[in-house]
Amino acid sequence: MASSPLRRRHRAKRIAIFNHKGGVGKTTLTLNVAAALGSLGKGVLLVDSDPQCNLTSYLLEDKVVDNLLDQSDGPNGETLWSAVKPIVEAEGDIKLIPSKELSVPNLHLLPGDIRLSDFESELNQLWADCLQRKVKGFRGTAALSAVVNDVAEALDVDFVFFDSGPNIGPLNRSILLDCDYLIVPAACDVFSVRALKTLGHTLATWIQDWQTILALAPDQVYRIPGRPTVMGSLMWKFHSSRSQCRYRATLWKRSSRSRKEATIAPR
Repeated sequence: MASSPLRRRHRAKRIAIFNHKGGVGKTTLTLNVAAALGSLGKGVLLVDSDPQCNLTSYLLEDKVVDNLLDQSDGPNGETLWSAVKPIVEAEGDIKLIPSKELSVPNLHLLPGDIRLSDFESELNQLWADCLQRKVKGFRGTAALSAVVNDVAEALDVDFVFFDSGPNIGPLNRSILLDCDYLIVPAACDVFSVRALKTLGHTLATWIQDWQTILALAPDQVYRIPGRPTVMGSLMWKFHSSRSQCRYRATLWKRSSRSRKEATIAPR
């Protein structure tokens, strides 16, 4: 089923818990925050945009995952690759795929796919096409956003959470520029702290470049907004002597420069 390119952005807030440093709990935090919102009655769509498919593998049975990946390249495919494949292969608009309803209340999943790496390999050229005001560039760059938008509208969810791989490549560039909010988790080590700085510089460059591109966008083209708000960081610290994990969350209020800090220890 093809969807119309003329679409309005759904009201659901799009959030990424992201850091290009691996091993900082991105997937774990994403799932637990989403589950907490679901328990409060909020509709949540989880988007497994990591080609490693860790979130999909965790939430679905192995047989289901194997079947999804085996069928993703065919006409009955139901993964994110199945959805964006028509754009990558210049066959038309995105394909609307069904979400997977989960056992956790109010949670839905758009399954990932190893072949999202094929989509990523096309995104740099599509970005360059945007600079030349080519419609295919904007359609391709916003393809994943459009897939999410159509499913979010069909389910009328309140939140969308992206689970992404640990890198600052073109796929994550499109995802982060599509988000309304960004939360950055990090471990208490020198590499994680350095990652906060490099991510900040990279994100600022992406935002600036995309605003330049938006000024060139043709009329009537669905586009990603490109202005994510950084809500704050989550610093993890493991205490082996007490066998518990603690983290410090720093959240910036959107209306002022003040900030609130809280150290939280799970019971």
